[in-house]
Amino acid sequence: MQKIRQDYPIGALDVLPRFCDPFINGLIETVLGRKAIAYVNEMIREHVGKQAHDFMRGISGSSGLRLEVSDEDRDKIPDKGRVIIASTHPNGLSDLPVCDLIMGTRGDVNFLVSSLVLILLEDAEDACITVPIFTERTSDDRDEIRRQMEAVLQANQALVLFPSGALPRPKHFMRPSHGLVEGPWRSGMIGVAEKTETPIVPVCGEVLNSRLFYALRSLGVFGEILSHLGVFREFARNEGKSVEVKVGDPIDPDELKDKGGETPAEKAQYVRKKTLELVEGMY
Repeated sequence: MQKIRQDYPIGALDVLPRFCDPFINGLIETVLGRKAIAYVNEMIREHVGKQAHDFMRGISGSSGLRLEVSDEDRDKIPDKGRVIIASTHPNGLSDLPVCDLIMGTRGDVNFLVSSLVLILLEDAEDACITVPIFTERTSDDRDEIRRQMEAVLQANQALVLFPSGALPRPKHFMRPSHGLVEGPWRSGMIGVAEKTETPIVPVCGEVLNSRLFYALRSLGVFGEILSHLGVFREFARNEGKSVEVKVGDPIDPDELKDKGGETPAEKAQYVRKKTLELVEGMY
């Protein structure tokens, strides 16, 4: 954390920084659009340095994204007691309505997020467990992340995570409406859920990005980088739109044991499958 804070003090950078190479800057501006870059940077500056919950509520409110969830689905999220909320990651925007949904149900919500949030938040440790992305994750890193996850759940709080850790690809080039491919889900949540006897609630956001976004997502490593930056373009493009969120029935440790398979990886993919089934035809 200290290294990131030294290199990127809170509020010192725009969320879309300038690069040294004019060609790269021009390419990014072409792909994202100058208006979209200005829109997102202004939104981030307005809320940078806040506590985690206030920051997420502020960004969500500024983006104008509207949460749509049925009362039946909302009731599937327990308002107290330990729980893991495992969500798909369809476009980088649905994260906000998902977080809004959980924070609207209870006030003890924690998030498993990338260490990039350290640039934006006053106190990431307030409600975030951060995963290193600038350096290779060591066994000590994994042990510490697991320890923090267990501590949250042993305190009977809620933990929200996005187990794929990446945005999906389209099944067919530039045709996201024909379905997305959600990457394999990481299995770390399974061991933690079993050790702490915690149910997992599957959540799926029903929203797509533009064809351009998914076209970039299909173009190898460089295209993947551009598509991640392109999430900010999608913020501007989707301002004021509704995001429907589907919630599945809680999956308790007994169900994982009986139906999830033998290994943590198999059990993680079982939860993934149950989550993707919440939105017919999207995956």
